[in-house]
Amino acid sequence: MGLLPLMAWFAVLSALATAIESVGIGRTNPFAFMSLVLPAAFLGAAWWRSRRTGVLRWSFSDAGVAIDGRPRPLRIRWDAVREAEETAEFFLLRLEAMGCYVPKRALAECEGQVRALLLDRLGERARVAPQS
Repeated sequence: MGLLPLMAWFAVLSALATAIESVGIGRTNPFAFMSLVLPAAFLGAAWWRSRRTGVLRWSFSDAGVAIDGRPRPLRIRWDAVREAEETAEFFLLRLEAMGCYVPKRALAECEGQVRALLLDRLGERARVAPQS
């Protein structure tokens, strides 16, 4: 499944390049040619990444945070989280070399439980709204 869509995308780009070349745009103005091909390539790459990522499922527990999805699951222990911050739309988790965000819209009714768990496990490293 992985290589076939990529090959199909290259075939589409090749056909687009051939069609553009046949009308003479590439010969007379290479910048016009690139202004048509490069955006198509970037859009295709974005589409390709979104297909590879798929749906992510977040799990919060006493052990840490688990993110299940493609390409592979990720487990984050609480001691690896340097700090957490709450914004109007996200919970941001900052790690040593990366960060990840949890959209609040994905949490639905358990937003308060996640906030309490962050406060309990991270203490002062959690900058979240106070419990109500």
